[in-house]
Amino acid sequence: MVSLVVTGEEDESVSSELKGVKIFIKRGRKEFTNGNFGHIKVLTQDERTRLLFRRDPLGQVSMNVALRSAVRCHYDAGESILRVVLMEQVAAEGKEPKDEVVIYALKPGRAPKADFKVFAETLCANESLKVAS
Repeated sequence: MVSLVVTGEEDESVSSELKGVKIFIKRGRKEFTNGNFGHIKVLTQDERTRLLFRRDPLGQVSMNVALRSAVRCHYDAGESILRVVLMEQVAAEGKEPKDEVVIYALKPGRAPKADFKVFAETLCANESLKVAS
């Protein structure tokens, strides 16, 4: 018997991916989380592009970001860190949702640094991140 797992990625194409990456997440005024290893992908469907990070070994989604001009990506080659910064709506129980700055910091982890550098530079150059002039 074959069981199919539906991930939501079935109709998307992978333009770039890297395994063994380590992610740290900072939401609002909280501290960065402890790092988690996983698999990061740039997925494209029609005109939409998103950045998806699934944690090892279970594949839980830790980051799912639509790439658009409001998202900031910065690669620090000296520290080998890719930062993805954006505003996300956070809903607290019994309160109105509010926007908070979220920083996703990605490091090579178990991935080769050279491969991580190529992934990060390619992501930062993505046309979806450009501000329309």
